[in-house]
Amino acid sequence: MKDFDNCLLLSAHTHFQKQIYYKATDGWHGKNSALHEYNVGTTSGDWYSGELNAAGIPDGTMRDGTPRGYAFLQISNNDYKLRYKVAGKDSNYQIKIYAPNIVEHNSRGGAPFYANFFMGSESDKVQYKIDNGKWSDMKYEPTFDYSYLKLVTKWDDTKTLLEGRRPSAPVASEHIWSAAVNKRLSPGEHTIYVKVQDKYGNVHEQTHTYKIQ
Repeated sequence: MKDFDNCLLLSAHTHFQKQIYYKATDGWHGKNSALHEYNVGTTSGDWYSGELNAAGIPDGTMRDGTPRGYAFLQISNNDYKLRYKVAGKDSNYQIKIYAPNIVEHNSRGGAPFYANFFMGSESDKVQYKIDNGKWSDMKYEPTFDYSYLKLVTKWDDTKTLLEGRRPSAPVASEHIWSAAVNKRLSPGEHTIYVKVQDKYGNVHEQTHTYKIQ
């Protein structure tokens, strides 16, 4: 494929989502600096595991915290754009925030929060601000998606059988970013804003409200 200007690899069957960029150190010697592989998420998610919703459909969140869904590939001449669509959600839903709901005012110790940008990769710049503060960069931090971890541990903690099928064990997600919750602001409710501009020029945003007491 090295003789072609624009290449895209599509792969699947891992039941998580991942962006891979092969470079010269990986054996890629094409005209472009990197060869892009998109390992696409699945409509069944984590094999239709998890609790059932009111319609009887399993949650199906994948092991990297990506909700089950499907992708759109738009090709224009020799260029392409990709977009992920979470099943049953608005097309704008591209980021999930995991953060404390309440923290103690001026307390010691860190209180991190995490943003899972479902289509993200290490090359993306993810930023946050709290209330009307300035935008700051979040730290790229591949780790478990804590929201998904809660879904799994719920099956351990329950003393009555849950309706559905136990989810798979989590894997480290390669589209997670972190930052610290600000506990020095005045007591009351505050809003975390997270945004990212993807490689195709689209801006995605998500919010989470927490309380300082």
